[in-house]
Amino acid sequence: GGATVTEANAQSPLALPIDDESGRGTYGLSCQGPGTSNSAMWMNGPLVYVGDATSTIDAAIDGAEAILGSATFSGLDIVSLAGLSQLRFISGNLTFGSGPVVDFSLSLPALEYVGGFFEISSNAGLMTASFAKLVGVVGHLTINNNGKGATTAERHLADVRIGPAIPGAPLDIGGPVMVTQNNWTLGVGDELRALALDSIGGALIISDNLGLDDINLAELALLQGPLTFARNDASSELALPVLTTVDGDFTIEDNAQLASTIFTSLTDVEGNFRVAANTALDTIDFTSLTTITGNFTFSDTAINSPTAIPLHTSVFLQGWPVDFAALGNNFQVLTHASVPCEQRQCLYCRAHADEATAGLDFLADGAGDPACSLPICPVGDCVP
Repeated sequence: GGATVTEANAQSPLALPIDDESGRGTYGLSCQGPGTSNSAMWMNGPLVYVGDATSTIDAAIDGAEAILGSATFSGLDIVSLAGLSQLRFISGNLTFGSGPVVDFSLSLPALEYVGGFFEISSNAGLMTASFAKLVGVVGHLTINNNGKGATTAERHLADVRIGPAIPGAPLDIGGPVMVTQNNWTLGVGDELRALALDSIGGALIISDNLGLDDINLAELALLQGPLTFARNDASSELALPVLTTVDGDFTIEDNAQLASTIFTSLTDVEGNFRVAANTALDTIDFTSLTTITGNFTFSDTAINSPTAIPLHTSVFLQGWPVDFAALGNNFQVLTHASVPCEQRQCLYCRAHADEATAGLDFLADGAGDPACSLPICPVGDCVP
């Protein structure tokens, strides 16, 4: 995927401006990539900057509506974005990095498409960021290590808006989305606002954030990778109510204040399912979950009764049905007595290269009992 530029009514892509050396002309611009919408826009007489941009105060990009290349901004340049207020399209990557310690904000109010990745990283004084018209990023989206102020104890980051403010207007990310190691202003609420996030063409990782408030990705329907929500000290709710499939491991772990997880529409986890060490968690909704292809762990929460775990009575775990009504609060399904011996033995053989290591882990995990001896491999190809 990527960006193509064509003259109006022309059939083939053009690498250079066609009207004059200023780059002003009429172009058709489109952005396509995995997980992104195939959208197009016509630029009638804009300034189109050809090449990579590295300075926001460069007169050559002042007033540009399109950059045919990548844009990499850092240092004090980051705080001077007024000349890019009309920018709608970047064919390559967009990076804001190593911004100043002094308080500042980022905003590209007209930006709609990024043809590569989009990164906001290591900006100590960043307080707010707004990209409210963005509807497509072909590559990954990374928000990492921002808002740490003059010292790592300070919490600066108060508001990040990625995507349209109107629910129902899609924001498609073609690669992974990573929101990690940021210092958010505690108690502000709605710090991370990606309300229109519609699809992610890779992993979703939200981890190691200080002060980050609740997460509600109400529009996210497609996740083409694993999901990790871990070590976020202030988040009390995680809600992805329309997400149906996680294409990889599902991990919610070590979130001290997390009390509620809402995944009403989730049916399939194509990997391991792990919800652990969320000691305040007392409300979960996995009422549609029917298939887990990996291992299942649910432990160290405030949920004490099996009936308080709203899962399907029968979930298929690596092909075997598991009756969750028979399970308590702190358990790993592979080591639980309700799991048939044959199933436990087979899963350990599948997960290890040889019988000896399978047996050692089988003993260490307490998967055996008087009625279930060590696995005799090879039974790695065993099926339900």
